[in-house]
Amino acid sequence: MQINTEFQQELMESGYIHRPLPLHEEASLEQTEREKKVTARRTVWSGDGEGCCGNPVSMERGTVETVRIEEENVLAMEAPLLCQCWPEGMPQDGDCAYYGHIHAAFPVKEADWTSFHRVRALIRPECDGSRTVSLSMYLENDGELKVPDRYRRRGFHMMNLNNHQWNDCIWEFPSLPRDCVSGFGFRYRINGRDTASGENAVFYVKEIWLETVENPGKESGWLPESNRFCYSTCGYEPGASKKAVLAAGADTDTFTIEDRKGQVCLEKRLENVAWRGENFQIADFSELTQEGEYRICAGGMAGEWFPIRDGVLEDVTWKGINFLFCERCGYPVPGKHGLCHMDTYAEHKGLKLPYCGGWHDAGDMSQQTVQTAETVESLLELAAERRESTLLCQRLMEEALWGLEFIFRTRFGDGYRATSLGLIRWTDGKIGNDDDASNVRVHNHALENFICAGVFALAAECLGDYDRELAWRCAGAAEEDFRFAQERYQTHGMELPLPWEHTYSSSAALYYGEIVTAAARIWKVTEKEEYAEAAAEYGRKLLDCQEKDSSKTGMRGFFYRDETHQDIIHYNHQAREHVPATALVLLCRVLENHPDKILWEEGIRLYGKYLKDLLGHASPYEMLPAGLYSETAEDPDIFRLLHLQADYETEKDNHTLQVKAGTRVKPGYGVRQFPVWFSFRGNTAVMLSAAKGAAVVGGYLKDTFLMKAAASQTDWLFGKNPFGRSLMYGAGRGYQQLFSTFPGTCVGQLPVGIETDGNSDIPYWPGGNQSTYKEVWVTSVAKLFGIIAEIYKNQT
Repeated sequence: MQINTEFQQELMESGYIHRPLPLHEEASLEQTEREKKVTARRTVWSGDGEGCCGNPVSMERGTVETVRIEEENVLAMEAPLLCQCWPEGMPQDGDCAYYGHIHAAFPVKEADWTSFHRVRALIRPECDGSRTVSLSMYLENDGELKVPDRYRRRGFHMMNLNNHQWNDCIWEFPSLPRDCVSGFGFRYRINGRDTASGENAVFYVKEIWLETVENPGKESGWLPESNRFCYSTCGYEPGASKKAVLAAGADTDTFTIEDRKGQVCLEKRLENVAWRGENFQIADFSELTQEGEYRICAGGMAGEWFPIRDGVLEDVTWKGINFLFCERCGYPVPGKHGLCHMDTYAEHKGLKLPYCGGWHDAGDMSQQTVQTAETVESLLELAAERRESTLLCQRLMEEALWGLEFIFRTRFGDGYRATSLGLIRWTDGKIGNDDDASNVRVHNHALENFICAGVFALAAECLGDYDRELAWRCAGAAEEDFRFAQERYQTHGMELPLPWEHTYSSSAALYYGEIVTAAARIWKVTEKEEYAEAAAEYGRKLLDCQEKDSSKTGMRGFFYRDETHQDIIHYNHQAREHVPATALVLLCRVLENHPDKILWEEGIRLYGKYLKDLLGHASPYEMLPAGLYSETAEDPDIFRLLHLQADYETEKDNHTLQVKAGTRVKPGYGVRQFPVWFSFRGNTAVMLSAAKGAAVVGGYLKDTFLMKAAASQTDWLFGKNPFGRSLMYGAGRGYQQLFSTFPGTCVGQLPVGIETDGNSDIPYWPGGNQSTYKEVWVTSVAKLFGIIAEIYKNQT
């Protein structure tokens, strides 16, 4: 397995990810934006009193004033990092409590900024001891289209800044409504003090401009830009499917692949594809397997260089580990943060349980036990497939054990466990003062215990030769958690979690799938017949949730939420689309002589057929569509489970419009490329969860089409998308800063994912850096690791 030589050196210098990898900003979108030709400029504000806006005012905490430094007048924003009281309306024990904002608001009144594509500012933070610093710009519009939107996702741009130096900051927003700008300014969330932090946060702003540029960034649509090839900018493993997408219109019907010596290694015809009224061309160079560096050329265009070599996926894996390492909670990460959150805790029956460990959830510092458990699962699965790569396998196991320890520590021992905490501030590690977070959720919830039981059982299997005594304890914990879950489930049935739990979109079918998974895995390590019986029993229940007749919906093989066949399983943020399929495959592999195996295999084949039918509706980028939807919104209770922060009465008609924006397959039913969603948008986890199902089913059935389709979903992440950009920071080219307030910018970050605008089914990737779509997320990397594990498994 080969790794890029320069990257190998960086890995060694990081101690194989025991300090963060260096950032390569030269290949970033931000660097490209700085190099664009500016054709018009208007000053918004300068220290000399020029500009279309006057001096800003402070709207919340701290001071905002003009001061003189380095013989220049600059705007200074300053506030203490730790305040003596909480802002009005923000209780200490509420989720995501913080100390307010430094808020500099510029006086703007009905300004028309439509002729400008972006705003640019020179900003210097002087935040002593702060290892990661971020500041947000915002814009409000009072024209025909209002900004911000109802869910406050549009009109904000978070910037990760280099401390103690001037930062050239650009927010490109060609599609943002700005015909009647009514507000503009900066905000910094006051979040307490980390180990090294000083007393205050200080920001200086020297200049702010509006700019018009020759080539504003593409933000929406399926067609690539006219001069761009869209392919995996990370490169390809030799045996992988390799395709590039370009807009039709090149002055040729052929393409070539050139190597670094300028030799043509492959020449083929471009495939013309019409899709949704637009014309594309596809360059398929899958037969090129010789290792080397290449570029695609067609019609006078030449793409960027990319590698074909054994080891591309290994590079990506190391980078993903880097992100997880940077997200560790309760661990001092060099250059990122100190030993954190020792004073966040759960309480149960007189016991206090410190809730630090595992990984922070995303761009904030929230924690989710089930998310950590599922991340451990993906790490263990991938480590099991990389045993011959000793360093990588050992590092995957180390990270998995870090998360495994957290899952152990969240258990109270009676079925109750600490499950989640919303958190966006540093705390001082001293229990008993006002900055503690004592509001960790505690539940005895069957689904969480079934999921954790399955992960413990997998760990028991994987640790057998690695740490035999820990493997023994994992097997015991798996049985205990399964027993707690069974007792709760038999008494209370399917309990719906609180909306902010990681399991909020759960269904009866998900319960069945997780019970099967846990029971089958425990049987593997204990061989106790009761677990085989439980796995088979709930395998039958799971099959009762599957659609076997296409006459009503036009498709079959998918799963409903329960046996009534009323509501199809869907996900729009958290995603466990793969669970029913992987559970059935596990049953077939573990209980291979069971009389129900013929039924399980039929369910697997049906689900594989459903995925193939979905792929028949896929775009030229071959992204797995989100699924088949009914045009009628789910009932209000289910709707609230699926769509956080969205009101049923307000959005039910928009649900119908979103499905109609997809592809109709039967009256009342349509296929969506992207999920139906409202506040929480971004399809990385949704797409990769479905891809996991495709990979597992394809591997079991030895279906080459499904295996290749699953593997090719990673290409979407690395540049084979309409924007031609890698979504993983530090991998490939065109990656950009993501919404990562607390870890800051890290190599290996993946966002929640590409979204849509309004009710459309068209990819939308606006320049504003805002949650949820651009927020970094541990789940996205975990889901990617699950796919990479299946790719390796299917190669052997």
